[in-house]
Amino acid sequence: MAEGLRLFPPMRWKFADPDDVAQYGDGWWTWDERGLARMRGRELIALEAAVDMAVPAIIRGLREDDTAANLAAMWISMHLAGHDVDWPSFNPMVLTAEWELAPDVPLESGGDPTPDSGSSEATPPSSEFATS
Repeated sequence: MAEGLRLFPPMRWKFADPDDVAQYGDGWWTWDERGLARMRGRELIALEAAVDMAVPAIIRGLREDDTAANLAAMWISMHLAGHDVDWPSFNPMVLTAEWELAPDVPLESGGDPTPDSGSSEATPPSSEFATS
């Protein structure tokens, strides 16, 4: 990743606005910066092209609660989880979303740490597998 860019542990988030929940669901999604850093270059380029924003800029923007960075991170989280969301029409109320540190998953469980989620897995993102 870019020099001096500190990668945070995985965070999880969910929609809080009732209209967003109705449109996108009420489950938790995972934003995993370290997982993104382990993706191949062309996969990252494709994500950056889709949201028209560089991944390091998204990461830095999240630290400042930047609306564009929040929107891009949320879309990337959903996209990598296999949830087909059209970027041009993706328009949730990003600043009302609930964010928190993702819970640790015991290695022996191999399961979802949030049984209520229904839409997320606890593995880091890549093009072969995804988090949500």
